[in-house]
Amino acid sequence: MQRHTFAKTTLAACCIFALAGCGTQKINVINQAEASKFNPATSARLRLVSGEGALGGFVSGQKCETYFNETTFLFPQGRSGWVNAHIKTNSEPPLREPDTQNSVIGMPETAATTSINSSKRYYDEYVVPANQPVITGASMDGSKGTCTPTPVLFTPEPGADYEISYQFVQNGLFSTGCQTHVRKLSKTGSIATEAPVFPKFCAKNDKGRYVTIDLLEVIERAKQGKPLLPE
Repeated sequence: MQRHTFAKTTLAACCIFALAGCGTQKINVINQAEASKFNPATSARLRLVSGEGALGGFVSGQKCETYFNETTFLFPQGRSGWVNAHIKTNSEPPLREPDTQNSVIGMPETAATTSINSSKRYYDEYVVPANQPVITGASMDGSKGTCTPTPVLFTPEPGADYEISYQFVQNGLFSTGCQTHVRKLSKTGSIATEAPVFPKFCAKNDKGRYVTIDLLEVIERAKQGKPLLPE
């Protein structure tokens, strides 16, 4: 079993999500403490869209090799820097309280946020240092199955906004059944335009160690007859 701090779904969680109606009116709760950290010159903002069986999270300032090969082995859960994208409560399993809140810090609206009331999803927004790597991943459990998308890594730019979501798919090069999507947001009027970000992947090689890789590198290694992942 991989040693990481991704949130694990349980049968109880699935039951609770199933009981939370699809059309529930959700409210935005401003996280003033988090919003005050934002400096466009030195930081960026992230929005993680979770729910519908997807429990996501992120860690900032660590590379794939450092986080998965070292940090998760040296530090107990809760001290690795990983942030779960939902509000922990005293209930078991840890769920949002209430499930109808989105934690916001002023990021522009997108197609995902405007349609949030017609889904079982919700979102949280965070400030992270710019020009520092961000790793994000999730555990997913739903009607289409259970899977863990391959964690991805990208480096946010100063003052930029990014939206991250986790979705089930038919097939994927690095995972079977689900993927992580990262989009950079640009404000044009009241709704943001979205441009895909092509992140790198935190993949495990044949020696059981995590390495950072991108799709172009995988293709080039395949052409040269090399193992798809470096040692």
